[in-house]
Amino acid sequence: MGGGAKCWGYNLSGSVGDGTTTSRSTPADVSGLSSEVAALAAGGGHTCAVMASGGAKCWGSNQFSQLGHGTFTDRLTPANVLFPAAFVYLPTIFRNYCSDFFDDFSNPGSGWPVGEDIYLRAEYLNGEYRVFTKRAGYLYLFRAPACDRENYVVEVDARWYGSTGNSYGLLFGLTSGYSRYYLFDMNTDFRTFRVYRREPSGLITVVPVTASSAIKSGTASNHLKVTRNGGYFTLEVNGSQVWFGYDSAITGLTGVGLVVSPYNDRPNADARFDNIKVTLVWSIHECNDCGPRRSRWPCSTVRGRCICHTDTRGVVLAVTATYALTGQSRHLRVPLIVVGCERLHHSSRYTLTPGCALPSNVLSAVM
Repeated sequence: MGGGAKCWGYNLSGSVGDGTTTSRSTPADVSGLSSEVAALAAGGGHTCAVMASGGAKCWGSNQFSQLGHGTFTDRLTPANVLFPAAFVYLPTIFRNYCSDFFDDFSNPGSGWPVGEDIYLRAEYLNGEYRVFTKRAGYLYLFRAPACDRENYVVEVDARWYGSTGNSYGLLFGLTSGYSRYYLFDMNTDFRTFRVYRREPSGLITVVPVTASSAIKSGTASNHLKVTRNGGYFTLEVNGSQVWFGYDSAITGLTGVGLVVSPYNDRPNADARFDNIKVTLVWSIHECNDCGPRRSRWPCSTVRGRCICHTDTRGVVLAVTATYALTGQSRHLRVPLIVVGCERLHHSSRYTLTPGCALPSNVLSAVM
């Protein structure tokens, strides 16, 4: 006879199993599992229990159908895994998997740097993260208390309080000790943005100062978003794509963070951040035969279908696939999925180079 189950920790997708998405700092009862639990297995965003009477139950994140319920729906409480009664299977748990990260700064103990010195004050204030600068001529950098990932989406709401400063923005591709990173920030007075890459030798321009009407001026709140997928970056401001391009100088597992800079003649700048979110993006790889001749586009596969991404207009094209289980190739006639594109070509067919992975933002569109 087994015992009951208790879980605690980060609970954005319901992995605690208490019927809520509230993170727990102390053990909480798992709903419906007061007895008969023989063993537990915890993944990055989901949890499973083997029942003493046979079978298994899983709950939490179900982005990849890892709960075994036959759906892609998250579960806040345990639900039966669907398999023959004579077998017990538990989902694979990735050793380096990171669950999605979200912080609305309502909890002052969530792990961001706080304190005050002659340079700045950093604090949790009224449900936001406040950075108040005191010295001009510096970039003030803050690493998020989230685990490193290789490919991800990071986004945040940012605004100035009182008067404007020079810039605020996001860090990504952040390595240990702030020795290398990408910086995406904006100036709301001139409604411009830029991207730098930090190297030990200094700052290298990736995207020069560029004007964008998507940026809200003055002290209005702006939503900044970066999608990093391999060496490809997509930058968005308030839901509008402002840049797409390639830079593969910094690779591997990296972190994210926030950046603030005051004007050189106005050392005091008061930036406020809220609702920072980091979500996983599956890797993409280049396919030699994916796209027109003399071109190489990044590609992805979802359930045996290849998806090619152009590096200009954001077109996504499903083409010939190699089935993972049989190794056989078949031509698939699947319409284009279009993101901000004007011209469609429904009859194109190319050959897939196998080995790509799924970007979650196109999953529902190709199923």
